[in-house]
Amino acid sequence: MLTLFHPTLFYYCFFCSVNSLAGGSVLNTHISFMLYVLGHL
Repeated sequence: MLTLFHPTLFYYCFFCSVNSLAGGSVLNTHISFMLYVLGHL
């Protein structure tokens, strides 16, 4: 059973929501998200 509160999924949705409010593209949000994750490993 998949959990709806998986941290990575939560943060991805969060970044997508912020991106939408900012009027950016999903691709740019995905790149920013990946850079954020890589920067916090």
